Amino acid sequence: MMQVIKNAIYIGYKDMLEFTRSKIRLVMTIIMPFFMMIMTGSIYPSESGVKNIPIGLVVEEPSPSSDLIVNSINTLNDEKSFFEIKKFDSEAEIESQVKEGKIDGGLIISKEFNEDLMSGKQGEVIIFQDDTNPQISSVLTGVFNQIVDQVSFSVAVKNVSEISQASGQENSANPLSIVKPYITKTKSLLGGETNYFQFVAPGTMMMVVLMGIMTGLPRAISFERESGTLDGLLAAPISTMSIIIGKTLAQIIRGIIQATVILLLSIFLFGVTINGSILLVFFLLFIGVYSITGLGIALTSLAPDQEAATMLISTIMFPMMFLSGIFFPVEQMPPFAQAISKILPLTYSIDSLRKVITLGAGIGDLTSDIIILLVFGTVMLFVAVPLFKKMMTK
Repeated sequence: MMQVIKNAIYIGYKDMLEFTRSKIRLVMTIIMPFFMMIMTGSIYPSESGVKNIPIGLVVEEPSPSSDLIVNSINTLNDEKSFFEIKKFDSEAEIESQVKEGKIDGGLIISKEFNEDLMSGKQGEVIIFQDDTNPQISSVLTGVFNQIVDQVSFSVAVKNVSEISQASGQENSANPLSIVKPYITKTKSLLGGETNYFQFVAPGTMMMVVLMGIMTGLPRAISFERESGTLDGLLAAPISTMSIIIGKTLAQIIRGIIQATVILLLSIFLFGVTINGSILLVFFLLFIGVYSITGLGIALTSLAPDQEAATMLISTIMFPMMFLSGIFFPVEQMPPFAQAISKILPLTYSIDSLRKVITLGAGIGDLTSDIIILLVFGTVMLFVAVPLFKKMMTK
């Protein structure tokens, strides 16, 4: 057994030595995760990413009530720079500007708004959306609804307070308890502000590791067979298991290097906080890479050449990336997709990393994920051995 491990280390060292001889491949090992993290951190929406959205504003008949809403919008905009506000005279102008793509929506306070308030009805503020951009429309609707709700609430509190004072009951009740008798309070395990990238970072780490390993294995196996260097290994007095373990070891080292780059970028560039043990994070990365590598070797062994191996692995790799919860929760997927995600090792690897990084979970909280990853990786390695032997005899 010791001889098998020793030979495996030699094989792994050979693969890593060959890998480092190519300067382009070595540089891309660092550049690829850097590029993926920058791209992922830039394209995914966050509050800080919503800046200077061009919108239209129409106030058909100014009044103290409409001024409250407009002033609230301006105050928020001065603080957050959400909007680039353009004033128009009518709803038709906003509609025309949206069609031409010059603005992304608008807010319309019509003259009926004041009339309704004077007659004791609710004043209606119109939010004009751009149907071609549902993401921006959702942001605009959320912000405008929040502003109008806050203004409406403050006016209601003022009105109730004035009625209480007029009736001589100003001390009988808090106006807030009348206007809004029920409230909610948000509480989390860690407290503080939510960082969306805290959710994305673990998935991005494993995605880059998956891509690096799966694209590296066709060269590590199929290319060596085509170039004849694998025959030299077979002629050496070492076992097949040593060759497989050695190649697995080389891929694990590559994967850990890339994951480390992503982890450092997440911390220093995107403000991700590691709330759990950093050693546990690296342990989970190790077994995550271990679980993936066995599958990659098995798939590569099934292919007749490097090109076919790359195509086969890509066919399996991309569904894994989208169905394992890298970018959005598995719970939001259709039932059939959730069922598929439960058989993917990447799902459990990402889940365990998120628990440690975001929630500060310990190893006792991750027992089931760790067992599944270890069992999957071991089973795939034992499947890979006969497939690898069969491939070598062709």
